[in-house]
Amino acid sequence: MKKEKVSARLLQILVKREVKKQLSTDSLGTTRVIFTKPEVAKLFNVSERTIDRWRDVGLLSACDIKERGKVLFSKNEINNTLKRMNYER
Repeated sequence: MKKEKVSARLLQILVKREVKKQLSTDSLGTTRVIFTKPEVAKLFNVSERTIDRWRDVGLLSACDIKERGKVLFSKNEINNTLKRMNYER
């Protein structure tokens, strides 16, 4: 099997397209506005630890739900992160 090289720009376009598709609706067809850390990690195809690092450096903001130990991310924040990462042109 031959491996093909993918340019950084093409990879950005593909990631942007997939993230936007995943952000649009959930499995029931309803519009998603809140995402968990595992869901965001899956959207960006990175580990949950990377999401934590992005939060630490201010690239991504979240709302901590203390009593449940959950971290939630808004759709708008994910879109803003895409813009800051230069995926949006």
